[in-house]
Amino acid sequence: MRQARAAAFSALVALAAIGVSTSAHEGSEALVGGTMWAANRGTNDIAEFDADTGALIGKIAMASGSEPGDLAYATPGLGTSTHLATELLKQQTGIELFQLVHRAAASFPRVALYSENSLLPPDLKLLPSAAAAVSRIERLGPKTVVESAGGVGIPWKGGAKVDGELWPAQDDETLWLPAGAHAVEPAPAIAGPRLVHLTGDLKAARAVDAKTLEFTYQAAARAIAMVSRKPVKVQIDGVDVVPNLTGPVSLLLPRGQHVVTLTTD
Repeated sequence: MRQARAAAFSALVALAAIGVSTSAHEGSEALVGGTMWAANRGTNDIAEFDADTGALIGKIAMASGSEPGDLAYATPGLGTSTHLATELLKQQTGIELFQLVHRAAASFPRVALYSENSLLPPDLKLLPSAAAAVSRIERLGPKTVVESAGGVGIPWKGGAKVDGELWPAQDDETLWLPAGAHAVEPAPAIAGPRLVHLTGDLKAARAVDAKTLEFTYQAAARAIAMVSRKPVKVQIDGVDVVPNLTGPVSLLLPRGQHVVTLTTD
């Protein structure tokens, strides 16, 4: 695998040297002994590389009018170091990555991404926005109307009302909304505790008083809620329970759908 990564790096340098784009790829396999062929469709050049070093051997003219934007390649066979090296070049980046994540988020309740090296640092901070399945966001006077198939966070500073009520589910930079359509507007900051983070699906939230917060959530597994103050009393579905704290201000909650009422210090 180390040889494959080295060959991938060499091939990438060679591809960049002749101006072959690697932003979108489409591969095909062929028995080509000792060489790796790569062509960016639309450049009218087919480049031949040494399979071990990635060094450019030569170029062959490609027919004009071909499909642009894709990388075609040929290797000695499936599972060879050349094949693995070329596959390492086939990483989703930029707009292509965001489109893929956005489509996945719109189709499934949960989207998990696994990557060792293929996600580039400039893309990481934009992934949460790409994963937001928002179908509508619109400013109507002082209000911002947001409609989403799942829970979503929007950039927000200061206090807020959601659907006309003071809203306690936010951290210092993000306001958390349940699925559905909601109208958000600026408001004075609440005096009571805030729900800062929740690993389950937020269904509803309200500020009860200066020390009490209530929210409804749903989770397939146990959930963790983080609040802005330490909970001293917890009720789940109206029943007093001993707070199961996982940290100074974080609380472990049972699976399922529940209404949680927290009283803080």
